[in-house]
Amino acid sequence: MGWSSFWPALATMAIACGAEGAELRIAALDTPELRAIQNLAGEWEHATGHRLAWSFLDPRAIGERVRQEAQPPAVDGAAADRLDIATLGPPQLRTWGDQGWLQKLPDEAGGETWGAPLVTETALTYYRADLLTAQGLAMPEEPGLDDLARLAAALDAPADGQAGICLAGAPGPAENLGVITLFASSLGDTPPIPGALDDPNGSWHAALVRYTDLLTAYGPPDAGALSNADLARRFVAGGCAIWVGPSGVLASLAQDPGPGPTDWLGVALAPGDPRDGSIGWRRSTSFAVPVEAPHPVEARDFITWATSAAVLEKVLPEAVPEPFAATLSAALDRAVPAGFDTLHGELARDPLPVVDEIGQVLAAPLAGELTVDTALAVAAALLDRLAPEQAMANGGGGPPREVPSLVRASRLFAGPGQYPPEAFAAYGILAFPSRATSADLERHQMLCEAYVANLPRTDELGLPVEQQMVTVWPLTEDKIADELNRAGGSSPCETAVRNYGLPVALQAIRDVGRARLRPLGRGPLLLAWSPANGKGDPEAVVLIADLSNVTTAEQAATLFALWRQDIEANPELWNQGWDIEALRTGIRLWVDRVGSQIFAILGA
Repeated sequence: MGWSSFWPALATMAIACGAEGAELRIAALDTPELRAIQNLAGEWEHATGHRLAWSFLDPRAIGERVRQEAQPPAVDGAAADRLDIATLGPPQLRTWGDQGWLQKLPDEAGGETWGAPLVTETALTYYRADLLTAQGLAMPEEPGLDDLARLAAALDAPADGQAGICLAGAPGPAENLGVITLFASSLGDTPPIPGALDDPNGSWHAALVRYTDLLTAYGPPDAGALSNADLARRFVAGGCAIWVGPSGVLASLAQDPGPGPTDWLGVALAPGDPRDGSIGWRRSTSFAVPVEAPHPVEARDFITWATSAAVLEKVLPEAVPEPFAATLSAALDRAVPAGFDTLHGELARDPLPVVDEIGQVLAAPLAGELTVDTALAVAAALLDRLAPEQAMANGGGGPPREVPSLVRASRLFAGPGQYPPEAFAAYGILAFPSRATSADLERHQMLCEAYVANLPRTDELGLPVEQQMVTVWPLTEDKIADELNRAGGSSPCETAVRNYGLPVALQAIRDVGRARLRPLGRGPLLLAWSPANGKGDPEAVVLIADLSNVTTAEQAATLFALWRQDIEANPELWNQGWDIEALRTGIRLWVDRVGSQIFAILGA
């Protein structure tokens, strides 16, 4: 009996025998395809008598939960709340499978695999065929990087709001790293080991230079902020002449409501590797069964149903019309796992947060914050930190690489026994002068959500705390702080506001010295000391921001985003103690950006 017919047979047997159904817990990425499967899953539940409990989480939270649940339960009954099914991307799937944290599943070829793919994508080159035709130009079926540069230069028309080329600039494995990986593959196909990343003569160095130069010369002015989702909309609106993006959007692009997609849309393969004929990355979102899943048989049964042709027909995008379907088929046939998606082995931590951080670092040259050489040296050092034994990561033994002087903003919930946090390069605190009341509860919640959304947790960065400037939200108990710092994808703000550590906040305000403060408003005050041991010194230089006039979620998000950007782009302001003159200049710039003087320097 094949797997395609196993699940209804199992269902019939279970119902006939009157078996009580199991409750399966699923941690899923929040994608349209998985939401569609959730909507259809009542069919499977009705047929089998089982129930599904869905949690939609971000990739990091799912990976962390799989990692934590990989060990046998410490006490009887502790396994009841464990995951039965998780959706994972390539780095986590390979890593957790290699370490024995996942169960094998049958594949289509009769073998076994760590995950059952749901959606598989690769990269394509989209272009405005009408614009090329008007200039007597043509896009090769298999363009190289030189072809893209030549055509982008010819089609670039910034005065008309048309960029010659668009590439994802937002940091992330499926964003800027996807493009840089593609370029590296076309220039040398060197795997992403630390020694390859910081080789000044290697393919990764050449790829990052090409990527940065293309976007600087012919990209949109806001290139560094744009995701592939943004670029899909901009491409349709005429803002991009060429776009190297994911194949998953092709079906929607081809459903053009105008005279017909072939009148304006062209599709070619992405830049490829001339040595072996591949065209770079092939990436799938897959169902997996954790090794300690309470109901592994039922989990496999559900996965077989969810990835069946009958279900996928209903949840995947409509078929791509010709002539584009042939290009997509050729692209998928020739795509291979590439770049950071090939990480595997005994890694010391979830690779996804570190890969995310590498994406942020490799975005820095485009923003003018780091040189290409420095960004790749930092990326190599971050990659070293994934390995429990440094020799495995750096490919040749020897001591681990030192992370260059990169600094990052972070956040931390801290109880009374954890404040002030130790060893950080500098730190700040959000100090409210009072706890939330019914009158201002919503505002406290709004500020907390902006804080959480714009500042990563300290453990997400892959950097030692000595290279972080942490901003603390104080809490009443150390235990609550520990729980919220492990919260992953769930929102911690309701608990954080309800358990705000007012005594710690008031002490921080007293440490500044009331004589040096203006009359307190409703706050909060963002107080920051550098170096960190300056706290408590009544003569210490303190940077203070009064957020009393922040009233909207947009204002709060803008403020914390700018706070993070200034910390990371201008480490000279604070990483050796405050640079007073640079701070004064920075405060003037903040007035220009947010329209009011919320910052001041005390003690200078």
